[in-house]
Amino acid sequence: MDNLFMSHKMLRSVPDGLTLIPWQSGKSMCWDVTVTCPLAQSYIEGAATVIPEAGSTAEMAASRKEEKYIDREARHIFQPIVMERLGVFSSSTCQILSSLGHNF
Repeated sequence: MDNLFMSHKMLRSVPDGLTLIPWQSGKSMCWDVTVTCPLAQSYIEGAATVIPEAGSTAEMAASRKEEKYIDREARHIFQPIVMERLGVFSSSTCQILSSLGHNF
């Protein structure tokens, strides 16, 4: 019966999406979407000595996602999609959205 269920760790390491058609260099693109809240206590405590810039929590989350999915680079192009609740996108998210806008 245990084989029917994925462990919590396995569920966390699955990206949100994957292109069926190769995106670049014959590789499919996979992505994982995250929304951060720069007003969350964990971010406020971490920024106690430094005034955070707009988008800093989105950039931190994008870096964590890239580290999390580093093992997929051989097979896929990974793209973190990260936005702060206050409306700021990470720089990599802006780049991919701009690229998508130019392609369609």
